[in-house]
Amino acid sequence: MGKGGGCMPSKNRPPVGVSVNDAPDPESDESISIPVEGRNSGTDAIAQLVGDRDLRGTRKKLRIFIVFYSMYGHVEGLAKRIKKGVDGIEGVEGVLYRVPETLEKEVLEQMRVPHKDNDQVPVISADELVEADGFLFGFPTRYGCMAAQMKAFFDSTGKLWREQKLAGVPAGFFVSTGTQGGGQETTAPRRVGFNFSSFSWTAITQLVHHGMLYVPIGYTFGAGMFTMDSIRGGSPYGAGVFSGDGTREPTETELALAEHQGKYMAMTVKRIVFCESESLLLCVKYLLAETMSTSIFRFLILLGFTFQFLAILCNSFSPEHPTDRRVLILLDDFAIKSSHSIFFKSLENRGFELDFKLADDPKIALQRFGQYLYDALILFSPSIDRLGGSLNAASVMEFVDTGHDLILAADESSSDLIREIASECGVEFDEDPAAMVNDHTSYAVSDTEGDHTLVASDDFIKSDAILGSKPIEAPIIFQGIGHSVNPANNLVLKALSASPSAYSANPKSKLSNPPSIFGPAISLVSIVQARNNARILISGSLRMFSNKFFRSGVQKAGSPIRHEKSGNEQFVTEISKWVFHERGHLKAVNARHHKVGEVDEPTMYRINDNLEYSVEIYEWSGASWEPYVADDVQVQFYMMSPYVLKALSTDKKGLYYTSFKVPDVYGVFQFKVEYERLGYTSLSLSKQIPVRPFRHNEYERFITTAFPYYGASFSMMTGLLIFTIVYLYNK
Repeated sequence: MGKGGGCMPSKNRPPVGVSVNDAPDPESDESISIPVEGRNSGTDAIAQLVGDRDLRGTRKKLRIFIVFYSMYGHVEGLAKRIKKGVDGIEGVEGVLYRVPETLEKEVLEQMRVPHKDNDQVPVISADELVEADGFLFGFPTRYGCMAAQMKAFFDSTGKLWREQKLAGVPAGFFVSTGTQGGGQETTAPRRVGFNFSSFSWTAITQLVHHGMLYVPIGYTFGAGMFTMDSIRGGSPYGAGVFSGDGTREPTETELALAEHQGKYMAMTVKRIVFCESESLLLCVKYLLAETMSTSIFRFLILLGFTFQFLAILCNSFSPEHPTDRRVLILLDDFAIKSSHSIFFKSLENRGFELDFKLADDPKIALQRFGQYLYDALILFSPSIDRLGGSLNAASVMEFVDTGHDLILAADESSSDLIREIASECGVEFDEDPAAMVNDHTSYAVSDTEGDHTLVASDDFIKSDAILGSKPIEAPIIFQGIGHSVNPANNLVLKALSASPSAYSANPKSKLSNPPSIFGPAISLVSIVQARNNARILISGSLRMFSNKFFRSGVQKAGSPIRHEKSGNEQFVTEISKWVFHERGHLKAVNARHHKVGEVDEPTMYRINDNLEYSVEIYEWSGASWEPYVADDVQVQFYMMSPYVLKALSTDKKGLYYTSFKVPDVYGVFQFKVEYERLGYTSLSLSKQIPVRPFRHNEYERFITTAFPYYGASFSMMTGLLIFTIVYLYNK
């Protein structure tokens, strides 16, 4: 993440090539070699065990979106045949979508464009692309480039590009062109057919910038790619059709190539997803195959292991159920498990699965076969110099960068490794390894005064989302090291600060120089809300989480009040709820806009139109989504800069809404909701819409502000007429 910077996780899907015409099914025996007999039985067992479900979600089938623009129906004909090919592969389905039309209805009528049945093939929005496991984009050519309608649709995917939501998704193309040379601007048309040299400039660049995987079909169609006896569209880049003057229909060869492309893409997507799920499928496949030659007892043991693996995947973090459930806890010593048992017990009572390991255990692993085994990490091992297994500072930060949460506790024995991880999160511990927080004014009164390193602090962050609505009455007992945060970094916040009289220094030596950090600049506990909504807690005291400090009474120096119990337990419990997304986690759904009095979203607005905008916002309560109520949510109507900024009203049931008039400026605007509030996950929504000016016949017949001009003109004409009549009469 780098110094508390934001994170942008991306999907890492390595491509798997298929080099033959009739490639084997990725779920068949040939896709993986198992050196035992009875392999088919093992495969069938997997199908029954996994239930033919997508491991990344709850869908039973993989989905390939066939997204196209077709003016006269040629590309649509290919798209429907491609869907037939996709649907022919078990476990995969094709979904047809059109891109929005950008031409006016009157223009389409003049061009005699057939009516589009949007009920049969709906219009897609950019936000829906994230639901696909693969894409096939189809479009006609315009001067050797993709049609403007398809280009406009790609231009609307800016938010997905910024968040790399489509990275690693397989995609391909199919096209139509009017002439044999319509797609051969860079290659002499020496043979019947056409290639995609022009599309590789105008279309593949869209995939490259999104980080998608371009999947051509090559010559896998076999002899059908080499026929010379008739005019035929299609190439190694994808299916195609010649439209001629618009009356030519696709030939059976062209349609067969389209169907082949659908099958080829479906098999490719299936293979890639198969490789992604190796953490389960390969393991299960080998285990089941091995049990064919072993005892029933061993089979049951291995099958139990398999179901345990399934349980891990099912309990993983998801946007719909954001609470972390499986937590890895790394300890310096297993004695910490007993000395800090109250904290661990509170996590277990809230439904978390805790896995305790020594920090130097050589078998430690955060992920296996590309799948993370845990949703959160707790580092209660301040003195560890090197983590076990494959773990290091980089892997811990990669864990956070992929959206997982972290709690790190340090003390005066903290190693360089722990300091490095904290530094990467935007927190800098005192460089003096022997330094501790000292406070001769706000210390905790004890039987032995000591060196005043036992600090009593009550300077909490002011946020109910982070610390709950119930005030923490008793001070927090803290003994450990202090750290500083960069004030320019708004992602790192002080959850518990030291008093103005505190300073960081070695308590066992005399101060010869001013301390490096002192006063309110010292943070005792800090939190990080990353841009990818991962959350981090960094404490300079491991003892703060201990049973001893939880149960200890506390009296702050200078205060006559002695509390029977410190505020440590309440503070740690409440802030851990925030870290693990049990509080302050928002989601926004159903963002909509339409003209006043209508219900459907238009493809564009006209200047001065009255429109309505609405969005639903919910907060995760730890068990369910509840309506989020606030009065500071705003929407921007944005082009280069906000032209309209409106506060959204709420019905206090999750719905936020407003209405306004489209500004008298035409261009491509965006509805933007950028919501950031202390303690809450950030929301970023955007929808793009073009705004057009009035047509020549839509302007007012008479302009009100021009009435003086009209009066002057007509009075001049009237005066001239009267003067002419009088003059001629006198003559």
